[in-house]
Amino acid sequence: MPEFLGPAIARDRLRVRLRELRESRSMLVEQVVSAVGWPASGLGDVESGARTIQPFALESVLSFYGCGDGETAELIRLARIAWTPLSQARHRLTDEYQQFVGYESEASRITHYQPLIVPGLLQTAAYAMAITATILGARPTDADVVTVVQVRRERQRVVENRLTAGDLLQVVAILDEVVLRRWIGGEEVMRAQLEHLLHQARQAHISLIIMPTAGGGHAGLGGVFELLEFPDSDDDDLVFIESATGDSLSRNPEVTAQYRGKVDRLRAEGEYGDRALRLIQDVLDGR
Repeated sequence: MPEFLGPAIARDRLRVRLRELRESRSMLVEQVVSAVGWPASGLGDVESGARTIQPFALESVLSFYGCGDGETAELIRLARIAWTPLSQARHRLTDEYQQFVGYESEASRITHYQPLIVPGLLQTAAYAMAITATILGARPTDADVVTVVQVRRERQRVVENRLTAGDLLQVVAILDEVVLRRWIGGEEVMRAQLEHLLHQARQAHISLIIMPTAGGGHAGLGGVFELLEFPDSDDDDLVFIESATGDSLSRNPEVTAQYRGKVDRLRAEGEYGDRALRLIQDVLDGR
């Protein structure tokens, strides 16, 4: 099966390879941009990931480096993929969140820990609108609420489209039991959300883990996070941390290792499979 590759990872692979090509020739950024006639900041911005290089501009750099036809064709392919605009760019999102959505759309395993609400990839539209309006203190029809719900639905649609195309991604959703018992949007909305969770938890690509309240404290109580893992060892895993004061995205190996450890502990202590399904059904049955 061909590898799934989207703009975020293509951009990362391209910038890393361009830096390797330059450094292997013991050249400074200024020397390269002077030779190919770029603005002084151009190549540095591309190598740092601050901007994406257009395919026609990349050709002049690769020609200057003396790259062979095979490598040139592959890097041009990456540039074309990287230049594809993300649909989320039309929404008013922070740079960090926009980057996160791009990487999430390409991860092979998405692990989302959420102690307060249903993880976004598993929310119904009605639940998403109700919880977003509550968090923002706004009406469900307000523009900011509608934008968040649209982006959430787009994230879900990306997963659906990848599965339809045969991409074997995995979604690990970890939530606290209290999330099931916090009735958001009224009884009708919440019952539909719980039934949706039951349905989703039976899908082959989803692992649902519930942290029971009777279990006391656990490693996830530090807050919301999403760990994005990629199949190629050359692509750095990422952690996205969401908070009320701002979002952060880290590819630091020490940070991602720390959160992989959190995930391992949560998986070991949480309820999953039939036990998780029974917890949801108990709430639906009023127990």
